[in-house]
Amino acid sequence: MSAHQPQYTHHQSYRLRGGDAYELVAWMDGEFTPVVSALPNYVAYYGVAEDAETFVTVSKFTDRRAAAEANRRGREWLARRFPDMVITPLRFFWSS
Repeated sequence: MSAHQPQYTHHQSYRLRGGDAYELVAWMDGEFTPVVSALPNYVAYYGVAEDAETFVTVSKFTDRRAAAEANRRGREWLARRFPDMVITPLRFFWSS
């Protein structure tokens, strides 16, 4: 990767009700990270539990469309894998 190649980072924070963020992050590491890391222009993906009810995801790609696709797949995965949890996005932002 060139030192001058742009990178797009998306940060998103979620609040859970009826679930455990620590457990969710462990599932993400095992199930979702391999999906997102297979996308073109992947650089990095992290899921971190802030506390039992809050978790943060950070994705980094060299292409903004790939980063947006990772976010779409993440929302679909959460809805399919944890349908009983109410997952509320708290805040998100892009940086490049």
